Amino acid sequence: MTAKEFFERGKLLSEEIRALTEAMSIAYAEATKTVSAPTSAAVKSSSLQNKRENAAIKYMELKAVITARLAELFKIKKEIFDFIEKIDDAKCRTVLINRYINGYTFEKIAETMYMNERWVYRIHKKALEICDEKLKER
Repeated sequence: MTAKEFFERGKLLSEEIRALTEAMSIAYAEATKTVSAPTSAAVKSSSLQNKRENAAIKYMELKAVITARLAELFKIKKEIFDFIEKIDDAKCRTVLINRYINGYTFEKIAETMYMNERWVYRIHKKALEICDEKLKER
C-alpha cells in the first residue's frame, strides 16, 4: 500500500462520518417530532404514548449502531493521524492533516497556509515520499 492509498482512507472516512452524523440528527428529529393524535380522546393518550415510545426505541437502536460505526471510523482516522504525527517536517504534516484528516482541497490548503497552490503540491509530493519510506520501514 502506498502512502497516498493509506491516506485516501481518511478523506473517505470524513465523508462517511459526516453522513452518519447527519443521519443521527435526522433520526432524532423524526423520533422527537409531534405525532398526529387519533381522534378519540380515550385512545388518544395510549396510542400517542405507544407511537412516541416506538419512535424513541427505534432511535436508540439506530443511535447505537451509528455510534459503534463512528467509533470504528475514528479509530482508523486516529491511526492515520498518528502516522502523520511521526513526520518531522511541520509543513508536510500540516498539508497531510489538512488534506486527509480535514478533507481540504489543495486550493483551500494553499489559502490556509498563505502560499501558492503549486507550493502545496510540492510539499504534498515531498510528504508522500517521506511517508512511502516510513511505510516500507513498518
